[in-house]
Amino acid sequence: MDLNAYYEGSERQGDLVERLMVNLLSLLRAQYWVYQTAHWTVKGTGYYGDHLLFQRLYEGVQAEIDVLAEKMVGYFGIHAVEPSSSMDATQEWVDRWSPVEDQYMRALSAEQDMQETFKAAYDAITEAGGMTLGLDDWIMATANAHETHGYLLQQRRLPKQAAVESGPAAPSSEGAFFDNPEKRGVRELAETKALSNDPAVVEQSKEQKGTTPSRTRSEVQKAKGAPPTPTEIEKGPGGKDFSTLNRFVVETAEPVEGVPKGHGEVPKHDDALSKRAADALMDTYWRR
Repeated sequence: MDLNAYYEGSERQGDLVERLMVNLLSLLRAQYWVYQTAHWTVKGTGYYGDHLLFQRLYEGVQAEIDVLAEKMVGYFGIHAVEPSSSMDATQEWVDRWSPVEDQYMRALSAEQDMQETFKAAYDAITEAGGMTLGLDDWIMATANAHETHGYLLQQRRLPKQAAVESGPAAPSSEGAFFDNPEKRGVRELAETKALSNDPAVVEQSKEQKGTTPSRTRSEVQKAKGAPPTPTEIEKGPGGKDFSTLNRFVVETAEPVEGVPKGHGEVPKHDDALSKRAADALMDTYWRR
C-alpha cells in the first residue's frame, strides 16, 4: 500500500476493498462508454429526447467515476487507478452487454449488473469489517442514483416495447400535408427583399419616398418576384371553390380542375422559390 494512502484497515481488508473498488470502477467506465455511444447513435421517433436522456446518464456516471477514482487514490495510492488494473474488466463488461441490440435493453442490463455488483461489493466489504463511513455513503448514494437511471430507462422503454408488440401503427395522415404556404410566403418575401408583393403599392410609394426611377423599377421587379397577393391567389386553380385556401389543397375528391390530385403533384417550394427569386433578380439586373 502507498505510504501516502490513508485506508486504516488491515492489509487483508485493504486488498479486498481495493480489488472490489477496481471492479466497481471498471463497471462504471463500461457504463459510461455504453451510454455515451447511445447518446451519439440513437435515432427514430423521440430521437432528441433519447439523445438528451443518454447524455444525462453518461454525465452522471462520469461524475461517479471521478469521485470513486479520487477515493481509491486516497485509500490506496495512485497505482489503484492505473489503466492496466481495470481496462480488461471494463472490456469484459462492454462485451457482456454488446450482444443486446436494443439501446434501452442494453442500458437496463447494465443497470441491473450495476445494482447486483454494488450490492455484492457492499456485503463483502461489510462482512470483512473493511467498510468506511465515506465508502458506505458513496455506495449507497450511487446505488440510489442508478435506481433512478433504471426508472428513466424503463419508462422510456415501455412505449417503445408497446409499439412493437401492438403491431403496425395506425395509418398516418402525415402524407396529406405539405409545406405551410403561409410560412413559405413570408420566407419568399424576405428572400426577394421586396418592399411589397404588390407592384402597384411600390409605384404609389415612390411619390411619398421620392425615390429615383431606377430604384423604383428595381423595387417593382422585386415585387413581381415576390409571393402572390390574395387577389392573385384567388385567381389560381381552386380559387373559385376554396378562395385563398386553395394554397393549402394537397388532395381533394372535389371535381376541381387544376388542383393537385395527390401529394406527389404538389411542387416543392424550394425549387419554385429559387426560380422565382432568380428570375426577379436577373430581371432587376438587366433593367438597371
